[in-house]
Amino acid sequence: MQFITIQNQIGETIAVNPKKITSISMSTKSIGSVSIFVGQQEILTKFTDIRAATDYIEKAYIDRSIASGDKEAIDALWKMWGDI
Repeated sequence: MQFITIQNQIGETIAVNPKKITSISMSTKSIGSVSIFVGQQEILTKFTDIRAATDYIEKAYIDRSIASGDKEAIDALWKMWGDI
């Protein structure tokens, strides 16, 4: 399992398994916000457009996959991506 971090709408950093993301869409609960669905669970994010959300998730996942197995590289990624 390889987690990435995302900031939710209230600024909390949460870890998400990108392989479990079922869809990404504009939120119906909060105008101008993107929702990421992990199964049936909706995560309201600080993203304001779908392209930015998908670009971030893809890049974070690829970076995390490349660093797999190298503890120092993984720690550096947590520092870099952790406060987005």
